[in-house]
Amino acid sequence: MCSDLVAQLRKERERITHAIKDLQASQGMLDAVIAAGPADAAPAIQQPVSKG
Repeated sequence: MCSDLVAQLRKERERITHAIKDLQASQGMLDAVIAAGPADAAPAIQQPVSKG
């Protein structure tokens, strides 16, 4: 494999890792807002998270 390609792949992996962390933080904030909402609010449908 070309060293330039490996460097690009590492950079892309770092970008994806950062995006995942940002999404998880956003999800945590949403969970907190939802939990603070009225108890009679309709529950959200949970979507399975793909781990692959």
